[in-house]
Amino acid sequence: MAINKYKVKNTNILHNGKVYKIGSVIELEELAAKKLEDFLDFVSKVETKSTTKTNNNKSSNKQTETPAKETTTEETNPTEGEVNGK
Repeated sequence: MAINKYKVKNTNILHNGKVYKIGSVIELEELAAKKLEDFLDFVSKVETKSTTKTNNNKSSNKQTETPAKETTTEETNPTEGEVNGK
C-alpha cells in the first residue's frame, strides 16, 4: 500500500504511541490516512526505493599481495689485509 505525507491540522494526533502536533508532518498509509482525513492535509507522496542487498565484503574479492623482498647489494670495503696483499 502507498505511503504518503500529511500535515496534521485542527488537533494533535496520537499514532503508534507518538504525538503529532498541529502543523507536523506524518507519513501514513492511505487506509490509515482515510480514517483521519478530517485532521490531515495531503502534502506529497513518499517515493519508495527498491532495496537491493549488495555484498560490500571486499575481502572475498580482494587479491592478496605479498610484498617482494628487497635485495640490496652491499658494497664491501676491502680490509687492510686485502689491500696490502696479506
